[in-house]
Amino acid sequence: MSDSMSVGGTVFCGQCGHKNAIGFNFCQSCGAASASKDADKEVALDDASLPEPSMTLLKAAAIYAAAILIHVVLFNILPEKLLPGIAWVYVASGFVMTRIVMRGLIEWHPNYNTLDNVFGAKVSMFLLWPFQMPALLFKLMVNKVM
Repeated sequence: MSDSMSVGGTVFCGQCGHKNAIGFNFCQSCGAASASKDADKEVALDDASLPEPSMTLLKAAAIYAAAILIHVVLFNILPEKLLPGIAWVYVASGFVMTRIVMRGLIEWHPNYNTLDNVFGAKVSMFLLWPFQMPALLFKLMVNKVM
């Protein structure tokens, strides 16, 4: 396969990333022709072989807790004239939450991977990470359990 990838009984479109059932000659989302001429002969992998996310919920929660702890400690030990330095720590924490944690936890669906959706999610996480990250972790935990 050159442009598509077979995982868990599905073939991912090389154009848009949509998960198509094995055997379709065209993508069910964007209509692009299947990159593999032998799509019916492809071996489907079982669910155990699916790649794991690069970040676990426990690791993400630990990073979030560490960031909150750093802010609490810095706020309590820095003199008042150095408090603006906390703003840089806040920005750095927002960058870490958006760039490392959120990217490691979320797989964007091709249908919703629009500039507006991704930009809105990333900017709100960057600016409001103390509130957005616990909400995201809770949603992912409920989704995993259910």
